[in-house]
Amino acid sequence: LLFFFFFFSSTKQQTSNVEMLTRHLTAAASGLSKRNMASLASAYRAPIPTAEFVAPTNAVATTVLDNGVKVVSVAGGKTFPSVVIDINAGSSYETYETAGAFHFLKYFAYKSTQTLSGLRSTRLIEDLTQKYVVKNGREEFTYTAVLNGTEEAKDYLQLSADILRPRVQEWEVNEVRDLVQHDSEVKSNDATFKLNNAVHETAFRSQGIGRPVFAPAYNLDNITETVLRQHVDDFFVGSRIAVVGNSVGEHDRFVKYVADSLGQLPTAGRPIAKEESKYFGGELRQAAPGGTSITLAYPTKGFAEGYISYVILKLLGTSRGVHPGSGLTSRLYAVGQKHSWAQFDPYLVFHANNGFLGVKGRSGSAGKAELLATTLEAELRRLSTEAVSKQELDRAVRAANVAFSNLSESAVLHATFTASNTLHQGQALSPVALTPADIQTFAKKLLANRPTVVAFGDSTGLLPR
Repeated sequence: LLFFFFFFSSTKQQTSNVEMLTRHLTAAASGLSKRNMASLASAYRAPIPTAEFVAPTNAVATTVLDNGVKVVSVAGGKTFPSVVIDINAGSSYETYETAGAFHFLKYFAYKSTQTLSGLRSTRLIEDLTQKYVVKNGREEFTYTAVLNGTEEAKDYLQLSADILRPRVQEWEVNEVRDLVQHDSEVKSNDATFKLNNAVHETAFRSQGIGRPVFAPAYNLDNITETVLRQHVDDFFVGSRIAVVGNSVGEHDRFVKYVADSLGQLPTAGRPIAKEESKYFGGELRQAAPGGTSITLAYPTKGFAEGYISYVILKLLGTSRGVHPGSGLTSRLYAVGQKHSWAQFDPYLVFHANNGFLGVKGRSGSAGKAELLATTLEAELRRLSTEAVSKQELDRAVRAANVAFSNLSESAVLHATFTASNTLHQGQALSPVALTPADIQTFAKKLLANRPTVVAFGDSTGLLPR
């Protein structure tokens, strides 16, 4: 599961808000005496009350069907019901010969099934859902739907059972091939996608989760109806599926709906050996016009180290902070302002058992971009050798806890994370008590690995590390 979350809102709007607030405060303060001003400053420096993480009170119930489908219901309160069907499948299970198969299958949600025409499937999706998204990832293949109401859950699950058994006709494969080719070409020109894909490929040497999510050009003509049908038979089976319903009513009723639809799927397909995702690290630098994009990343254990990774993310901060929550008090904000980086953000990537903690950014010159990477490394070394103060750690923990509380309040995100953890039986992303010593130990662990560096742009000025 690849999740790039924890990013920041519009800088322009936030800057405007800060400027307006500054004008109001200046006007209000103009009539204060020096004594009152001193009192106001003292109050401003007073400790901020701790923002404690409040665990979701939503009741969660789990049932495993006879064919292995894991069914989870979450009583999410007053929100539109959502259903996430998460399948343990993706590009990490592909080979050189089958690369891109799941990219093709993404589009078969709108094609003919064993019982429905493609037009009928599409019309039913439109009738039953407010939002419908199919994603092909590295370790997961997901169908996410926000339904119009709880009564639609039964019909939607029956439709899903049909969609998971596509007819896969030759003419449909040819049609989808054009869509996949266009999709891949568009993504190849997207700087964020290029960096993310290149980081995975470089870090894992194009093995396991290092395989590209989108179909490579060399293999477009090799994906046939036979290849796709075999992938459906091998992966769209009960033992590889988790179904999570948020705000879908009583658990027993939801289980019955799933059993009557997905409970009819076969338990397993052929034994599939997943390629090991072994981290190597390394560097990739390519010359390209239009400034320089760069990313520096260190490996983590994904969800198992998710919370401490995010706290460190908050300690590092961002070069674009315009309010306290964005990092005005963080370590990297002042550095970013000093060197005028065009864009600079630390980030996290989560998979079941792997992940990244790193920084990515853009600059007009290669020298500044290189400085961006070395600055992150220097700050991690500081975290590994100098204990953070209790005040600084508390501030980062508060920011992390607020973000995790917000995450639990989003029905779709909550369902997505629950599905992923259920599918992989992984450790849930939840806050844990941390000390300055924990931060030092984790920073040392990150630095013990060879980093992954990827740069596109004026890379002639980027010297090998």
